Amino acid sequence: MSTNTIVMPVTAAALKEAAVVVEQIESLQGRLNALLNGEATVSSASTGRRGMGPKGRKAVSEAQKARWAKIHAEKAAKEKAATVTLTPVSEAETVTA
Repeated sequence: MSTNTIVMPVTAAALKEAAVVVEQIESLQGRLNALLNGEATVSSASTGRRGMGPKGRKAVSEAQKARWAKIHAEKAAKEKAATVTLTPVSEAETVTA
C-alpha cells in the first residue's frame, strides 16, 4: 500500500504556536461541554473590570477637588495682584491728564 504524503518543513515557532492553538481549542471545548451540561463556569471575560470602591472614589474626588481649589486660589491671587486700585491722587491725575 502506498500513501502519498507530503512532508513540509515545520519550524519550532510554528510548532509552539500550534501547541497554543490546540490548548485554546481544548479549553473552549471544555467550556462548551460545561455549558451544554448546564454547569456554570466563571471566566475572566464574564467577571468584567473591577470597579473602584466607595472609599477609593471618595479619596480620588477629594484629591481632585483639592487640586482644583489650589489652582483657582492661585489664579485668583494673580488676578488680585494684577488689578490696579486707583487712589484719589491717581484719579485726579487721570482726570486732568
